[in-house]
Amino acid sequence: MVGISSLIFGPVAWLILLPGSILLAMHLYRRRRPESLTGLQGAKMGAVTGLMSFAFFAVFLGTFVTFDYGQYKQLIETALASNPSTAQQLTQTLPPGTNVVALVTVTIFVSTLMILLTVGTISGALAAVLVRDRPNP
Repeated sequence: MVGISSLIFGPVAWLILLPGSILLAMHLYRRRRPESLTGLQGAKMGAVTGLMSFAFFAVFLGTFVTFDYGQYKQLIETALASNPSTAQQLTQTLPPGTNVVALVTVTIFVSTLMILLTVGTISGALAAVLVRDRPNP
């Protein structure tokens, strides 16, 4: 049950927690350096935060795949079996002997990297431009 809920709520948590962590990082940065941030600086901070988030994701997914490959393979096969038209289309387009589990894993890594970098960069740029700290009295 925990695995299913993490699969369901995981992407939603990324879209909530990543911008929240970027806002917190910018707030802490502004406390030490009171000058305002430009959109480019915010985008860079957001991209770095997204890249660090991907690094943690990659370590955890890599550890899960390494230590419990059988369960991971069964999870991928179950997901493909629940959508037979997509699985059939996938097997028809791939050359014979292609490791579908490896292909799905690489696709997960690449798409997660792109999503985290995009959300991080956009969140950072928006946070730097739109959120201004009030000066301390």
